[in-house]
Amino acid sequence: MKVHVAILVFGLVLGLAYGQYPWQEKPSLPLVLSGVYVDDGGCLATVPSESAPYIWAAKGHLTTDAYIYDVLAGTWMTRAPVPLGAEGKPVGGGARAASDGGRYVFMVKGNNTLGFYRYDIVDDEWRQLMDVPLGVSNRKVRPGSDMVMVHVDGRDWLYLLKGYYNEFYRYDIARDTWQLLVPAPVGANIRYYDGSWLVYDGDTTIYCQKSVYHELYPYYVTTQVWGTPLLPMPMVSRTGKSVRSGDGGCAAWLDSSIYALKGNYTVEFWRYFPAANSWIEMETIPSLGSSGKVKRVAGGADITETRGLLYAFKGNSCNEFWCYDARLSAVGERPGRVSIAPLRIANPVRAADLDKAVPPGFTTELYDALGRRVEPGRVRAGTYVLRVTGPGQENIQSLVIVE
Repeated sequence: MKVHVAILVFGLVLGLAYGQYPWQEKPSLPLVLSGVYVDDGGCLATVPSESAPYIWAAKGHLTTDAYIYDVLAGTWMTRAPVPLGAEGKPVGGGARAASDGGRYVFMVKGNNTLGFYRYDIVDDEWRQLMDVPLGVSNRKVRPGSDMVMVHVDGRDWLYLLKGYYNEFYRYDIARDTWQLLVPAPVGANIRYYDGSWLVYDGDTTIYCQKSVYHELYPYYVTTQVWGTPLLPMPMVSRTGKSVRSGDGGCAAWLDSSIYALKGNYTVEFWRYFPAANSWIEMETIPSLGSSGKVKRVAGGADITETRGLLYAFKGNSCNEFWCYDARLSAVGERPGRVSIAPLRIANPVRAADLDKAVPPGFTTELYDALGRRVEPGRVRAGTYVLRVTGPGQENIQSLVIVE
């Protein structure tokens, strides 16, 4: 059996300290209540608080499990389960959630239902609201849906991409009513499959990606019109492989840009700069975490932002919970960045081989996804961190080992 090491270079950066790879694993979501893992319908929503930020989570996977993550304490708490409701169904594919920035989380349950709910974080109680309209498509909420909270015209609204087809709505929170909006653009196909997403910039624009077809559109909330297509997420990653976005694709807004996981059983992570209409590939989310299994991003994945950090589920029947600190990224426009050509080294991996792979005068060290130093001869399939140290410079790289 042969094992190869693909070193994916992110560039040499001045002053980047070791041990601060942008992705760090946090405590996994508990197996209780249902005993199953995060899968289709898994979703996250940030709930701001005066004392501490929280992240509300649903496990999906045809369960009613719900949780709160205390960001400062780093602990999970079980909460009141999502109601089966009038439709008598648990949470499944297409479920999405959004916070009003206060005490409430709003949720569509997916699973081919029209059920729409509000969760009160203070009282730990649920309320079923007006159903999502059946609409002209005569379809219920399915994978490909997403929802964002928007403050416009002095009022709070929830904008919903219904999924599967291009129906687009907004919900008036104050009046508990739905309004049909101009449908999302058709483009190459009317269908918005799993991995399609919405991201709101906090000002005038919602960005909508159509998965599979890689189309990106702006929607202007003040004029309620769709704009011309933008540059889509690249299909080809730095590995040279071409993969379409799909199951588990998700995105969040941070630092005047969009951070997006491609999904479709990849670990690709991308950043979109609206001002420049450009994309750049970021550090891959580790495929190997505390579960001990190689798990890439797929159905049930979601990502949310709080206090300048991103938190994500990988989905794919995995309860791992990851945090991304963009301030530690070795990708992007930073002083002192130097590019190195991608390399491939045959196993067994030896320290001397790794040292030969970098410029003269530089040395290497290998660490697993939990930050533990690994001897090169003891690696196995998974994602690692390679620290390259040289005269006045350091570089943190993602290193993927495949069997």
